[in-house]
Amino acid sequence: MSSATSTHRLSAADFEAVASGYGTPEALAGIRDAQTSRRMLLLRAALEAQPELRQPLTLLTAACARDRRAHAEVFAAPMLGAWLHAAIRNPSGAELAYGYCVAVSAAVRAALSFQVTIPTDTGTVAIPGLGAAVELGTGEVRVELSGSTLSFDGPAGSVKVDPPYSRPVSGWWPTRSAGPPADLLIEDLDPYRGCFGLPQTGRLAADDRTEFQRNLSAAWRYIRRHHPEHADAMTGSLRAVVPVRSPDPGHSVSAASRLAYGAVAVSLSPDPFTVALALIHEFQHMKLGGVLDLMELDRSDGTARHHAPWREDPRPAGALFQGAYAHVGVTDFWRVRRRTADDATARAATAEFAYWLVQTRRAVQTLIGSGELTGRGESFLARLAATLDRWRREPVPADVWAATDEAVEHSAVRWRLRSYVTEPAEIETLADRWATGSPCPAVRDPGIRTGLPAGPARPSGLAELVLARSRGQSHPRPAAADAAYADGDVPAARSAYLHRMAAGEDADAWAGLALCLRHTGEAGADALSLRPDLVRDVARRTGGTPVGVAAWLNVTATVDRCRS
Repeated sequence: MSSATSTHRLSAADFEAVASGYGTPEALAGIRDAQTSRRMLLLRAALEAQPELRQPLTLLTAACARDRRAHAEVFAAPMLGAWLHAAIRNPSGAELAYGYCVAVSAAVRAALSFQVTIPTDTGTVAIPGLGAAVELGTGEVRVELSGSTLSFDGPAGSVKVDPPYSRPVSGWWPTRSAGPPADLLIEDLDPYRGCFGLPQTGRLAADDRTEFQRNLSAAWRYIRRHHPEHADAMTGSLRAVVPVRSPDPGHSVSAASRLAYGAVAVSLSPDPFTVALALIHEFQHMKLGGVLDLMELDRSDGTARHHAPWREDPRPAGALFQGAYAHVGVTDFWRVRRRTADDATARAATAEFAYWLVQTRRAVQTLIGSGELTGRGESFLARLAATLDRWRREPVPADVWAATDEAVEHSAVRWRLRSYVTEPAEIETLADRWATGSPCPAVRDPGIRTGLPAGPARPSGLAELVLARSRGQSHPRPAAADAAYADGDVPAARSAYLHRMAAGEDADAWAGLALCLRHTGEAGADALSLRPDLVRDVARRTGGTPVGVAAWLNVTATVDRCRS
């Protein structure tokens, strides 16, 4: 195998291209080359952790020396990275067996005759990129390439496969592809595909496979036609799609993994547009992961302290960076979709575009103001922000912008109410100052509550209502206060929210009141939006009204938001 000592860098032009939210084929080729070198270094580390790998690596080295294309294919195989990390961190017999499978994959591609013995406790031997021999029985399986015939002889069965190894025969499940025009493998066989953290499908049944192939092919055609910059970046870099099952049958899911550069996971979806959105979204994660293997963009200590508008839980700067970059792709999908859809769909797509743009801009501004970026991270986000600012100038109806800002701010206030925490001593001090009629001192920045449930954010009732209306959709049985606010009857909404707050803890009501105060320009609007936790805690301690306490508080801290 060739040396892995090359130094890889992104040129200034390539860095700018990726930071813009896209990435040229040249930039992605550089990232791919770096991934190959990285995996070769990891292979050395795996050999140190598990010296028994030397035997399969002898075959792998011979195959790669014989055929450079075999070398390129094996080291670009997405699950190679997941296997290498497992072999380094927790070496076992399973990792050794897979090492033989990797070597077999290279030798078959190089047409290098061999004979090896691979242990299996499942009766299956999966060869990366080629397929899996099944029902062989548990124990040792002799695998041989004689001429061009690949054979497997196990305790309970034998399998023989002839080129091109892509036709199913008894006991052989070939790796399948999405078919033209998508040059993507459907990876439902590899034992290391579980690195995405989502339930695996197993080998897809015929009907599921046909639908998955159809949606992948249609999704790729849509991306190629309407998102050529994303398609150009994906070509040659996105090699495989792992089908997964959604934990919630009513919602599609997808994922990328830093351990499996070259693959994304996508659940079985009802339509190609959902798949196209998932591919763009997850490829953004994958692409940024490749950049992060070349350079540091943040100096985060890993503390979860930032608001990600699409998450319930606080996020570290690095995770927010990943989310912001991925949601640039989501925003771009809806930006283009609204131009290519029919009139009814275009209105909903326009609302989606505005919604994701406002959220992503807020996330980017949070990062820019975090003080946790490297110089390169600052440059990267400045370029990304310029893309988002340019999109913000695209024509969108004013009522859609207004509804989006209200929905996103309502969710942000709920997040702050749940996540922010203040030292009891400061609350006592503020309560004493309030009780004596003294001016409020400048308040300190809040702490972040730990141990909060993680997961995607679900829009509040008011957010769902105003977003549904901006999309031209109805919303069944909205709460009376939310309906009043959405109908423009702010005094009635204000009164209803205060009534709900008096009856007990109600985060939606607190956030609704914050919007009411902001709408009317009342004193205390900023305090109730930016520090609802402090308004709540001081009001509880003093018996003051939320509106009165909010008007008294002196909130001057910078916050994680960017007005649209």
